[in-house]
Amino acid sequence: MATGRKDILVWWPWVAAFALLALSYYPTLAWLVTSWLGNSYYSHGLLVPLVSLFLAWRLLRRRAPEPDRPIVSGRSFVLGLLLVCLGLGVHVLALGRPFHVISAASLIPVLSGIVLALAGPHTLRRLAFPLGFLLLMIPLPYLERSTPYLARWLANTTAAIGRGLGLEVNALGARVELPGTALVIGAPCSGVNSLAALMTLAVLYAFLVRGPLGARLALVFLALPIALLANLARVCLLVLLAHYVSEAAAIRYAHNWSSPLLFLFALGALVLVGKGLRCGEIRSDL
Repeated sequence: MATGRKDILVWWPWVAAFALLALSYYPTLAWLVTSWLGNSYYSHGLLVPLVSLFLAWRLLRRRAPEPDRPIVSGRSFVLGLLLVCLGLGVHVLALGRPFHVISAASLIPVLSGIVLALAGPHTLRRLAFPLGFLLLMIPLPYLERSTPYLARWLANTTAAIGRGLGLEVNALGARVELPGTALVIGAPCSGVNSLAALMTLAVLYAFLVRGPLGARLALVFLALPIALLANLARVCLLVLLAHYVSEAAAIRYAHNWSSPLLFLFALGALVLVGKGLRCGEIRSDL
């Protein structure tokens, strides 16, 4: 009975804090879920908090045993409350606009403050990555505006490659024109989807592997050209199929399966680049 009562005393502050957090952030959380389910650019965002929660569990589960002593000092508690108040203040101001992106970003200092106040600085350091990783669940406000530029770049580059291969191909805006047919590079084909998803995976992969910090940072930044080149290869493949086989083969069949296939190719390329940067060994402390 005493043990059960002690467990309740340990956990009730966490339950109360997260219940109040869910109530305070309900409009923002609803916006996030709607964005994940309705915006193809950030459909992977739904997995980010689940991954963060799993990483937090693994990091805390493998925590080294410590002697029985208070882990939260009065200073940590006060600093944690200040972080919570700062984040909630930003949240209230952002909701008044409404700036859902800023409101969602304020979740990170609030969560960090709760951890600092209730578990101490040691636990906060251990959970630094899972907390920071949550930023990647937030849809960027102007990401969609980049799709026309990416689509035109894809069309022009694909046309240049096609002409280099001896094809009669031209680019007009986001259209790749072949004799008797044309392929339009729409927003879903611009590569923004794969770019956002691959960048998220690159950040996660850089955390999971051992290696020099500079090499792991380079791995994250190299995800951008890898995603762009993979999508360029996909569009070039569709143009070749449209030219040598038929428009139906390119649009009705290859268009659907080429997207996940090329994403897997990009992911494999990211892993190979990681190995080349001496970042191929998975950490053993997770």
